[in-house]
Amino acid sequence: SRKGNNMTKIRFRPMFYITLFNILSFFMLFLFYQGKEPSLIITGLILASVNILVYIILYYFDFGDIYLFLTVSMLVSIGLVMQYRINIETANKQLLWFMLGIAAYLLTMIVFGKLHFWNRLKFLYMALVFVLLILTAIYGKEINGSKNWIIIKGISIQPSEIIKLFFCLAIACFYSKLPSDIKKDKRKRKKNKY
Repeated sequence: SRKGNNMTKIRFRPMFYITLFNILSFFMLFLFYQGKEPSLIITGLILASVNILVYIILYYFDFGDIYLFLTVSMLVSIGLVMQYRINIETANKQLLWFMLGIAAYLLTMIVFGKLHFWNRLKFLYMALVFVLLILTAIYGKEINGSKNWIIIKGISIQPSEIIKLFFCLAIACFYSKLPSDIKKDKRKRKKNKY
């Protein structure tokens, strides 16, 4: 229908603007370097192509938050343009890390999308959070007035960073129940009452 076609256009409009920004800004960088760096045009096209490809994968396969990707994509695009203007070698490394990050993101979405037992580990995650908090309180070493570090064989570890990961996983497990699962739980409780 015509309305559905307009909605599709609206959904792809932000990606169109990001792609346009990439192409125009890398062309301007090419002009900034007075044509001595033709690889900049290819880099801009590659970045735009990767952004479009990932957006299409996210959109059609419902792999993740499209708006989060659009925000990250725009911020990375702006950052890369600024970095390429200052130092091309460093910007190439940054672009490589962006590509590796996108690949890791897609791989993670595929792997965790197929494995459904993670949601059943919420109490394990919370137990690990408490164990790490207790270990920090008992064995933590005070550095700069803060008792946040555990030193094991000369290697210092900050458990609070690991705790953040487990806490996020636990909260995600608690919120991952779909409304249909909640309704099934209510029906089970009603049956068990009588």
